[in-house]
Amino acid sequence: MPDAGCRPSSPRSQWRPLVFDLLTSISKLVALGADLTDVIERATIVPATLLGIADEGYGTLAVGSPANVTVVEEVSDQLMPDAAGNSIVAPRYEPVTVLSKGENISITPWRGLNQ
Repeated sequence: MPDAGCRPSSPRSQWRPLVFDLLTSISKLVALGADLTDVIERATIVPATLLGIADEGYGTLAVGSPANVTVVEEVSDQLMPDAAGNSIVAPRYEPVTVLSKGENISITPWRGLNQ
């Protein structure tokens, strides 16, 4: 996996609209064989570092950090299409609890394409 996300040579015009949310993308990557720890790191501390906010505690769990946390659970197999028209059926991660700056916020988890 590239360290900084998609390749800069990818033209924007080739992007298609089937990226629902970050947890769907994480679920797809893990289903395709990526290591969960590696994917979580690349979805948290790597972007925080690239944005220059890691020194403020973003992208990590540490005493004194902003406490922006999403607790997830692995749920049953879901149909997950991609932008190229392919689909996989695999377990999906869904949020259980979300904290923003330490405050519990209301969430509505994604429940699949037909729900």
